[in-house]
Amino acid sequence: QQKLFVAELIASQQIQSTQRRINVAERTTLLGELAELLHAGVPLMRSLDLLQAQLQGSELQRSELQAIVTTIRQRVAEGESLANALRDAS
Repeated sequence: QQKLFVAELIASQQIQSTQRRINVAERTTLLGELAELLHAGVPLMRSLDLLQAQLQGSELQRSELQAIVTTIRQRVAEGESLANALRDAS
């Protein structure tokens, strides 16, 4: 039997305000486009750069996607795995 204790309490409003929300269709499209680029042999960082460029200047509703791609790119550039960066960003 494990003993657990609370290390930190965060108000639910604070959690919601820091998490980026994108819908399933946007997430599917983003990951599909990334998969296509990688399958075509485009290097990972170049693929993320292309996705960033594609999202720049697009509609306001896609600004969250742009922020997510930027975060993923930064984390991968810092040496984090793509899997971890994707997991934490969504």
